Amino acid sequence: MYPSRRSAAISLVLAALMLASCTGGDQPTTRTRATTTPGANSPKPTASPQPTAFVCPPGSAPGRTGPARQARPDAPQSYLSVAMDADTGKIVALETTENMTRTWTLDVCTNTWRMMRPPSEPALTGVRIPFVYDADSHLIVAISDQHVWTYSVEGNQWTPRPGSVGLVPSSLGQVTYDPSSGNVIARDPESGDLWSYNVEANRWTRFGTPGPINGDGYADLMTYDTAQRRLVLVLLPSHSWTFQPTSGLWSEQAAPPQLNTGWGPSGGELTYDQSAQRTVLFSFGVLATYDATKDRWANVPLPGSLLNPLTKTGPLARLGHTMVYDSVNERIVILGTTVLTSAENRYTEPQGDDVWVYKVASNTWTELVPSRQ
Repeated sequence: MYPSRRSAAISLVLAALMLASCTGGDQPTTRTRATTTPGANSPKPTASPQPTAFVCPPGSAPGRTGPARQARPDAPQSYLSVAMDADTGKIVALETTENMTRTWTLDVCTNTWRMMRPPSEPALTGVRIPFVYDADSHLIVAISDQHVWTYSVEGNQWTPRPGSVGLVPSSLGQVTYDPSSGNVIARDPESGDLWSYNVEANRWTRFGTPGPINGDGYADLMTYDTAQRRLVLVLLPSHSWTFQPTSGLWSEQAAPPQLNTGWGPSGGELTYDQSAQRTVLFSFGVLATYDATKDRWANVPLPGSLLNPLTKTGPLARLGHTMVYDSVNERIVILGTTVLTSAENRYTEPQGDDVWVYKVASNTWTELVPSRQ
C-alpha cells in the first residue's frame, strides 16, 4: 500500500473509533454499577414512602349520629378495653364478662358497631386489661399478667405472643404508646416500675429509674403527651407526674383537680388530645385539661345543657368509662359507663351503652351512638 493511501486508511479508522466512543456505537454497552460509598456530595437515597394517613371515604358523615338500633357491646354488664386503630379508622373494643370475650370495632366514619368474630380470642374474662394500639407494628396490643396478644383489624386475627425474651413484668396496670421509640410503655403500679415492650422483637425492657407509687391507695391514670414526648401520670386523688423516656427522669407536676371516680378508676378517665395538645381528665361531671408546657391544670366549664349529672341521658353522669382519642376526626370518644341517678352513687344499668364525643377546642359534646333504651 502506498504511504498516502495507508495514511488515509488510518485516518478513517481513527475517525470511526472516535465516533463510536461518542455515540456508543451500534452495540449496547454493559456498564457496572458503582459500588463505592457515596460521598458528602452524592445524592441521598430515596426515602421509603410514608403510609398515607387514613381519611373517611367520600360520602361519610362522622359527625352524624349512628343508628340507635344496632348491636353493640353490653357496656353496663361487661368491661371494655378500648384502643384507636388510626390506620383503619376503627376503635377496637375487647368486651369481657365472667364467661365470654368478644371483639368489636366502632367505625368512626359511620359511627356503627360491628362484632368481628375472629377465629379465636384471648381467654380473658371479667376484667379490663391494658390495651393499646402500636402504630409501629400496626397492631392492637393486649396484656394480661405475663401474656401478650396482638390483634390485626385488617386480618381480623388475634395472635398470642410466645414467651418474650429476657425479663418479664409480673404485674401491669396502665399502658400507653410512645411514638418516638415505637414501643409500648406499661407501668407496674405496685413497684412503680416502667417497662418498654417492642412488639417486633417480643422483648420487655425495664427502665432504670422506678417511678412514684400512689401512697393514697387509689388507682393510677396514664397517657402520653406526643407534643412534649413524655408520659403524664395522675396518681389520684392529688398528684401528677411526667416522665421523659429518653432521659429516664420523673418530675412532679401541679396537682390535678379532685375527681370522683365512684368505686374506683377504670383507667380510662385520662387521655391525650393531639390536636389540642392537652391531656384531658374527665369523670362524673368534672372535666379538666392539662397543659404540659405551662404545668397547668384548668377546670373546663361544661355546657349549660349538660350541667346536671344526675340524669339518665347525656355524658356527665359517667363512671367507669373509657376515653380514646379519635385521630381521624380529631376528637375524644367516650365509651362504656355506668350512669348515676343520685349523689349516693345509685345507678341504672340499662343506660351506658351510648357513645359520646368531646372536642377540646370548641368545648362541645356530641352524641355519636344513642342508647338503645
